[in-house]
Amino acid sequence: MSFADRAKEHRQNGGAFRFPAGEYNTRIKGWEFKLSKKKNPMFVLEWKVLDKGPCKNKTMKDRFIISAQAEWQFDALLVLLEDFGIDLNGLDDKDPQFQDIQDALDYIEGKAPTVKVELTPQEEDPRYYRVKYLEVPKVGEGSSTAAAEDPADPEDPADPEDGEDGEDGEDEPPVTPPPAQTRKPASTPAASKPAAAAPSKPAAAAGAAPKKKPWEK
Repeated sequence: MSFADRAKEHRQNGGAFRFPAGEYNTRIKGWEFKLSKKKNPMFVLEWKVLDKGPCKNKTMKDRFIISAQAEWQFDALLVLLEDFGIDLNGLDDKDPQFQDIQDALDYIEGKAPTVKVELTPQEEDPRYYRVKYLEVPKVGEGSSTAAAEDPADPEDPADPEDGEDGEDGEDEPPVTPPPAQTRKPASTPAASKPAAAAPSKPAAAAGAAPKKKPWEK
């Protein structure tokens, strides 16, 4: 590639790594529970690519924003947890900090399962992509509903979180909602983001055995 072509590519892409479309074997590298730019709580899951090649050890991210205007995002996270074997019936669905979900993600991360995903970059802007979970090992003890055939993704042109992705100035490209949706590149992020603080847990009574979570034996 000539110097001129390299300069043109960098000008267009900003030097960020671009994932090509395809299937990848990944492992959860970490997760965050924080506030989005529009102050909605969201979970951000990080997946480390295990396959050999140029994408090895790269990190793809999937964001699940909890918003009444984009409920499908949180629903997708619940489906993923259920596929991992988390019994959703045993989770506290009234807790605004979603502590049970945070604990479940810690549990899944500790099991380090290999998850096969399909990544599809957005045609209009390959910095944005969609992650689809193809093979999710059941690591919890809860009942897991068999995955049904994936229906057509609903269109959501009024997504309130447009420009939500890439707010941390990271090298990895941000995640996108279903392909039917058009999103614009994120603007320059603020210097810092307020995090959604998890509530403090009450101290266990002396000598009392810790309560088991719904997904544990």
